[in-house]
Amino acid sequence: MQLKMSLRQLDASSRFPQIMVSAYTGGAHCCSLTSIFDLRPDGQWAHLELGALDGDGEPDVLDIAGNGQEEILTVDQSFLYAFASHAGSEAPVVISRYHDGVLENVTRDPAYRNYLRDDLASRRRNWIHGGRFEPNGFLAYEVATKANLGEFAEGWRDMLAHAQSTKASGFGLSACDLKPAAEKQNGRGCSPQEKELLPFPQALAVFLQQNGYITPEQVASVTETRKPVSAEPQPVPSTSESAQSNNPPPSSAAAKPPETDQAVPPSGLVAKSGALFPVLAGLGLALYLVPLLIAYRRNTPNQHRVAMITILLGWTIIGWIAALVMALSQPARKR
Repeated sequence: MQLKMSLRQLDASSRFPQIMVSAYTGGAHCCSLTSIFDLRPDGQWAHLELGALDGDGEPDVLDIAGNGQEEILTVDQSFLYAFASHAGSEAPVVISRYHDGVLENVTRDPAYRNYLRDDLASRRRNWIHGGRFEPNGFLAYEVATKANLGEFAEGWRDMLAHAQSTKASGFGLSACDLKPAAEKQNGRGCSPQEKELLPFPQALAVFLQQNGYITPEQVASVTETRKPVSAEPQPVPSTSESAQSNNPPPSSAAAKPPETDQAVPPSGLVAKSGALFPVLAGLGLALYLVPLLIAYRRNTPNQHRVAMITILLGWTIIGWIAALVMALSQPARKR
């Protein structure tokens, strides 16, 4: 398991930077486990887990609005394998803000609309230049992003103009996939008819509602009047925005790909890694702070310098060794 550590000023109101720790478990399309450690004003350490993400690095951290506030960028991984292969899937951006120990999904904040539009334009160019490969994978992302921008109807019309049939694509969701996990029981609670793949637009509408991108009213506006394919679809909380500007999707950090016939990363690996990660992260953090703890324990004259070197350079081997040598080589002061 590979372990990475960095200092990030995620909370603009905090005097100290936050420590972001990521561990790569290995495996196909799997998995980086990331946690944030934050020194609170009362001197206690707070710990927040982002969960499992595809890839082998930390999530991107950017000051998108240019206001000095850094945001954490992830993607909604529930889109992977839903309507295309992993290579053909596009996952919508999820923008999160860390403040006072809480991670808030701020994807639909107007300050980030230009970023979402640029992301959509860039991915659309790549999709077109790539020969419109597996169109439903891109189109699902496009409609979700348009919904985040308050332009759901426009995105839906473009999807209908370019969508591929479920039969031709070989990917999609069934009524069984869209059932709550307790009801479908890994498929055992579904009839053969419920296991048949739904038409792409119908499945996409229910999928977007269940993941918080659109409202039931928006689903009704683009689908035929019929009995819903999903038993008791999850309601979308109301907001003060217009009907096409709903709550952003929940953070995708812990999202899992819907059940399909394609191979997906074993859930057991993620579960075991998730349970082990806090222990490893805690040990890594303790080791990282050893020089600082020694300096303060011995009450050395240069303890503030040791603290600075540990925080700024302790994540490198040379910096950590230098801080440790300073902490041990200076004489201890009497208390």
